[in-house]
Amino acid sequence: MADDNFTKWHIAGLHALRSASEQGDAAGKALAGMVSNPDLKALLGEYSETAGKQETHFVGFLKELGTEPNGFKDRIMEGVGNGTSEMVKAAPDQDLLDLSAVAGTQSGLDYYAGAFKGQGALAKQLGYADQADSFMAMSKACEALRERFTKVGDTIRAKAAGEARKAA
Repeated sequence: MADDNFTKWHIAGLHALRSASEQGDAAGKALAGMVSNPDLKALLGEYSETAGKQETHFVGFLKELGTEPNGFKDRIMEGVGNGTSEMVKAAPDQDLLDLSAVAGTQSGLDYYAGAFKGQGALAKQLGYADQADSFMAMSKACEALRERFTKVGDTIRAKAAGEARKAA
């Protein structure tokens, strides 16, 4: 009975993460069309591509468990997306819009990294070793991508600060 409940919980988590990845893919594409920094634009493209690949993994994991993807919408990633949209709309200039895109994307990557670790631990407990390994690899990839966003954000901040000093 407990394994059945855990399996149902695992399937629910896969539906949520599939939705989160779908939302991340769309957000990355949308943000890439708004930002001006070419390194950030490229990184957002990579983020979108990564999220799309994650979604494909989750669809495969669901099918492996005899389930098809459903219309579940991950509310956590929806909140990240809404917060990012608000930051972008409030940005008074292009540099701050770019930094808003960095911050929002990093929030999504933090969510992915943590959720993937938890879901991977559950998959391992249920005997889905390949899924567990995939989750851990995806978590590490998200952490590495997040660090790359940090570096791009640092570059944007340094450039904007230098321009502000020149203008003063």
